Formats: sequence, C-alpha cells, structure tokens
Amino acid sequence: MPYKFKKIFATILLASLSLAPAVLAENRLISAWHKTDYSQARAHILQANEQNVSLAVEINIIENYKTYWMSPGSTGVPPLADIMGKNIVQDSAKISFPWPHKYIDKYGETWGYKDRVVLFINVDRNQTTQNTELDIAFDYAVCDQICLPEHAQFKLKLDAGNLAKTMSALKFGTFSKQISQEIKPQNSAIISASLTTSQQLVLNLNTELNDDLFITDNHHRFYQHSATDSNQKTYNLHGMAVKNADKQLALTIHYATSDGYFHTKIQTK
Repeated sequence: MPYKFKKIFATILLASLSLAPAVLAENRLISAWHKTDYSQARAHILQANEQNVSLAVEINIIENYKTYWMSPGSTGVPPLADIMGKNIVQDSAKISFPWPHKYIDKYGETWGYKDRVVLFINVDRNQTTQNTELDIAFDYAVCDQICLPEHAQFKLKLDAGNLAKTMSALKFGTFSKQISQEIKPQNSAIISASLTTSQQLVLNLNTELNDDLFITDNHHRFYQHSATDSNQKTYNLHGMAVKNADKQLALTIHYATSDGYFHTKIQTK
C-alpha cells in the first residue's frame, strides 16, 4: 500500500476509534451489576414509547435464599424502586411482579421467588424529545434463616425519541408473561367473597383454578389457605380480628387459570 494511502487509512482508523467511546456512551441500556454474597442485581431499559419508559431489574439469588413479591406474607419486605434523574417524572415508578410462589416454614407463610426473578418497572418521562438519565435506587431483601436488606443504585441513560424492544425485553419474555392482568369482577373466576363469623374468608368460584391464590385487602393484610373443595375456597384472615368496620373488605385476588394469570378487585358481602 502506498505511503499516502497508509497515512489516510491510519487517520480514518484513529478518528473512528476516538469517536467510538462517545457513540457507545449515548445509550446506556444495561447497568453494572450490584453484587453481594447473597445476590446480584442489575437494571435494563426494555423499551421507550412516547412518555413511558419500560425497565426491568434482574435478580439472581444464592441457593436456599429468596426475595419477595409485592406482598411478602407473614415476614419479609417487598421490593421498592425510587427513580429520579433528568427528564424523569418524580414518583411515577410502578413495579409489576411475575407470578410468585408460596413458601411455608417455621416463620410462617411467605410469597416470593428463589433462584432468579425479573421485576418490571414503568416510569414516565417529561419529554420524548429530550435525553433521559435514570438514577434508580432499588431496595429489596434476601432471606433464609435471617433477612438481609439490599440497596442497589443503578444508572441508565436513554437518548431522545422512542426505543424499540431491546434484546433484554425479548430475553425476559418468560417473566413478563407471568404478570397478572386485571380482570373485571363480572368476568373473573370469583363469583363472590364473604366473611364468616369465625373470621374466615369464603370465595365462591365458577371455574377450576390451576395454582395458589394470593389475596390481600385494603389494609395490606394477607389471607392464608384453610380448606378447599370443588366450588369453594376458604381462607383465614391472618393475624387480625375482624371488626365491624372490616365486614366489607376491598380485596385484590390474584389467581391462575389455563388462560393465564389474572387479578380482580372485589368487595366482600
């Protein structure tokens, strides 16, 4: 290769290398790992559409430990996310949870996840035409015999405009399909809910359910399974006395059928 062409080629190569870091720094779609002895977590940007940005937090947990659903059950604490930063609408973050599992031990009944889970977060941005910087404070707990609080800080960056689904969004599809969809009471599997004089919650069903139910009320109390037959499930009101003011409870009931995962809001009669 003649010298002048070598010089031109070298100049172009150096220029491209000098620009590469700047190009890579524009979008920061995956954070660094937050690592401890018991878990590791990192955040991902999944998609951006108009004013909404979809995120995920991926959590890997060591053997025998677990983390918690939005209602932990008798012990534990639910995950919390606080997102601030340039172009972010404050207090707009909302976490969506895949279907949990029930764990029963000497400490009671808890609801959550072992091994690995992906939690999904939607947050609003002020302007689609502005760059967005996300400072994510994420608090969760991992527990076995003891419960250990974890605090992770993630930093992500998104260029102005919309963003199509990323590879992370496709990779986490198994978890996103397990998020329950809200269904109106008249279309749900729950015909009615009532409280007995012995402080039990009775649900009348119109279809067979495939899995556990997860039930909370407007006071953030949870209900434990007591007995079942083909048409009815009976639950104990965990750790609380039913007062006159509680005779009509606003319940949120999560359940699974062959058609998927759902939750419905219903008032006791």
